[in-house]
Amino acid sequence: MSDYTFTEAGPHESGFARIFHNRVVPILKRHEDARLEMKKKAMMGMGGAGVFGVGTGGAGYAAESVWGFVGGGVGAVGAFGVKAYFENKWRAGLGGEVLPILCEFLGEMQYGNQQINLGEFTHLGVIPHFDTSKLEDPVSGDHDGLSWAMTEAHLKTRSRDSKGRTQTNTVFRGLLFKIQIFGPAPRIFFGRDRGGTLNWLSEKMSSSRRGLEKIEIPNPDFEAIYETYTDNPVAAQGYIDDRLTSGLIEIAQTEASKKYISCAMEGDGLYLALPRSGDFLGLGSLFRPLTDTVERDLHEALQDLHLPSRVIDRLRGM
Repeated sequence: MSDYTFTEAGPHESGFARIFHNRVVPILKRHEDARLEMKKKAMMGMGGAGVFGVGTGGAGYAAESVWGFVGGGVGAVGAFGVKAYFENKWRAGLGGEVLPILCEFLGEMQYGNQQINLGEFTHLGVIPHFDTSKLEDPVSGDHDGLSWAMTEAHLKTRSRDSKGRTQTNTVFRGLLFKIQIFGPAPRIFFGRDRGGTLNWLSEKMSSSRRGLEKIEIPNPDFEAIYETYTDNPVAAQGYIDDRLTSGLIEIAQTEASKKYISCAMEGDGLYLALPRSGDFLGLGSLFRPLTDTVERDLHEALQDLHLPSRVIDRLRGM
């Protein structure tokens, strides 16, 4: 009898238990063996970093030198980095085999083909300026005749402090969506309402608002959160209705636990940036057996992959 179990927990998982036992479990067994080998390598690397940290920290304490303590800190950071490297490498291999099976099961969905163009999102003001980007776990598909693409994004900026030291700051971490609409739509940007003076400054300084005309939306709840700008007010009214505005409010509250999510549309695309912390489509942990974690992780992954359908349905008032 297999130690790997999966109990279907919702309508979108109906029928997956059979696929799990027939197709996923053999993959899990192979990667459990690989996990044990990778764990040994990680432990050796972490041990080496730990020895370096203890040695330099002890020397620093004995000599009352700040550089010894710095070395101790470097050793601790190095041990964490070693763990992250080996865990990410192992998880990438596991996800690369299992996630396509999940996409196939849910239907009209593909994993691994990156279709998100960050230039489109920055052009429309959906994401802020960034210096470095990391895109992971691209998924694309179709829902009720509308194509969509989704990816996890981690965007950072670099700056220098008064002493010339380089600092990095995360400016966005979450999911980016591009959803097909029946265009061509004018350029429409839904900016956050920050109050009179800040809105005025944004209109003067932000390329996503500059040169566009502000329009009023007949939804008081939406107007309390967003400022709407467009390059064609007449055409824009044909794309903005209560289903869209109420849907954006609901998506922010239910999927991001926030009042506001960044959104714009142009041509045949609607663009969303959904802030999100925590893991996305993550399977397994290097220091725990797969039998302990995989069922929970698969439930969460199936829920994550169902997110584009939920988003589209809410934008359409369904």
